[in-house]
Amino acid sequence: MVWYRNKEKKLKGEKFTLIPLISMFILIVVATPILNIGNKSLGEYASYFLLGYFILSMEEVQERLKRHRAILAVLWGALIVWRCVMYKMGLSNSLLWNVEQRLLAWVGILAVLGLGRKYLEFHNKFTVYFTPVAFPLYIFHQSIIVMIGYFTIRHVKAAIIQYMIICLASFGFTLLVYELFKRIKIARFLFGIKK
Repeated sequence: MVWYRNKEKKLKGEKFTLIPLISMFILIVVATPILNIGNKSLGEYASYFLLGYFILSMEEVQERLKRHRAILAVLWGALIVWRCVMYKMGLSNSLLWNVEQRLLAWVGILAVLGLGRKYLEFHNKFTVYFTPVAFPLYIFHQSIIVMIGYFTIRHVKAAIIQYMIICLASFGFTLLVYELFKRIKIARFLFGIKK
């Protein structure tokens, strides 16, 4: 990747129209058998990563996804419906099922990127506060969810109440831990918290 970044002749984003972008799922299908251990394929996930790095990071490609977001979203919805139909028809162990799974995932990624580029590029007090907080919250949240869930599940019987308590309390405690650690110099260093 460092080699590519320093390379003078790079891929051109204008070459990637919608049809070639969608067709790139074929690379994912071909890479899936590589190091496929327990239906978790290192080749598949590496191909998602590399396609994202080399293709989806281009400004021209992102703008194209933004322009075609409606088509991608409708196609994604149609593929979801088709997946349900295939399941009802008993095709869940076929080659077609596996190929459609990769197409569904790839079109979903493209649709979410296009929709996000259109509707999630804004700034307000919430985004200004949470943008630098994202990484520390990511680190803290799992442990806090487990702790709160452990006590909540033991004492509350209704599943919906458990869910609401775990969600709200873990969010609040995660922010509290972040604000506490933000004030301790060594904790800021350890968890990558900016002052």
